[in-house]
Amino acid sequence: MDVVLIGAGRYGNGLVGRKYKEKEFNANLVGVVDPKIDELKLSDTYKLGDTPTYSSIKDVPDEVVQQTITEIALIPQLIPALFNDLAQRGSKKIILPKPVTPDQNAYQQMLSVLKQKGMQAVVASNWYYSQITTLTKNLLSKLQGQPVPNPELVEQYREEFDSIDKTFKIQKVEVEYNKQNEVLTIDPPAQELPHALQIVYSTGLTDFVGSTMTATPDSQTESRVSVNLSEVKGIEGGIAINSDLQMGDRLDKRRERLVKVYLDDDDNEPDVIVDYDAQFTPDGACKKLPEIRCDIKKDGKRTEWRLPVVEDNLNVMYKRMLDYFENDSTDALTLEGYSPVAENISKAQTLWSQVVKKFNK
Repeated sequence: MDVVLIGAGRYGNGLVGRKYKEKEFNANLVGVVDPKIDELKLSDTYKLGDTPTYSSIKDVPDEVVQQTITEIALIPQLIPALFNDLAQRGSKKIILPKPVTPDQNAYQQMLSVLKQKGMQAVVASNWYYSQITTLTKNLLSKLQGQPVPNPELVEQYREEFDSIDKTFKIQKVEVEYNKQNEVLTIDPPAQELPHALQIVYSTGLTDFVGSTMTATPDSQTESRVSVNLSEVKGIEGGIAINSDLQMGDRLDKRRERLVKVYLDDDDNEPDVIVDYDAQFTPDGACKKLPEIRCDIKKDGKRTEWRLPVVEDNLNVMYKRMLDYFENDSTDALTLEGYSPVAENISKAQTLWSQVVKKFNK
């Protein structure tokens, strides 16, 4: 399979571009498109070697557009128009970045074009594909006395799962998903919140059906806004998401990527903490693994364990996306399948914009 990559910024060049060139993905990088490509190629950090380059998608021959997978690594505002342009030129296979677009009208138009043109499009939302997300869904099912959806995965962690011998209700959930010192290039709801919404959806914490979303300003700073989901089926206290919704050009905070689940056990502490913060060195080596931490107290008994998860979720994600194109497999996050998360990103964008306008009066 051949891929043309549109966008040679931090993600396109330093992450996926490097992996394409080092043959970590089952695909060949045959073109890179970026308006600043001549400048980028002079940088010591350029990792795309001698791959053919173009300063505009218009410079890419039609036959290349039509016969390759096109991966887009651009900010959301640019995606709907580019997607439509690629569709008109005969592109059939596209990898889209999350959150695709926070504009729900534009998203629905993309879905319409997709169907009209008989295209395939998948969304590169890594926590949908990750083993730690699937494990968390299994664990939450086990805790609530429900059938485990992926028993074959649980076999690897039988000791930990067998230590849970009681049934609980989920009281509330808190999600912290923040980068540190991140310069905003897009509105905050499209920056880190898509990760958090994907996690609560893919872990089965909510399907968003019937839930109500609100945006709450921090009473201390009036610059930080959290997104809250109430009336969540099976979770009395709802889901509070603190994700990079601070206004301003630079977010300066502690890096956290935690999901805290509170059960109706014998204390008021989070009983399951899922740490999604995997960290890698510039050359791709993992220096911090994500992990699940369980600490439950019930009827005088304490169940406590830590479970590191070893995986490169980018490699997992790309294998499944590329398999989808090659084998027409359904085991990928399609543009249609992303709809529930996309709709709630749009809601968060609207709520956040209202809060911003209020503060700016």
